Amino acid sequence: MRFEWGMVTAVTGGMFAVLGNFDLSVRYWPPALLPAAMMFVFLRSQTWRDRRAGKRFSSYRDDEMSG
Repeated sequence: MRFEWGMVTAVTGGMFAVLGNFDLSVRYWPPALLPAAMMFVFLRSQTWRDRRAGKRFSSYRDDEMSG
C-alpha cells in the first residue's frame, strides 16, 4: 500500500494524543502501539492478498494511471 506508513503513524499519534489527554501516556504506552501494529499487519495482509490475486496496484482506473 502506498500510504501504509502514514496511516500507521497517524494511528500511533492519535493513540498517544488520547492517552496524553487523560495523563496515561507514560504508564500505558505499550498498549498504545497495539492499534498501529494491528493496522500495519492488516495493510500488509491486504497487499499480500492483492499481489497473490495478480493485482499490482489497489486501483486500476485509467484516469489515475500515468502515461
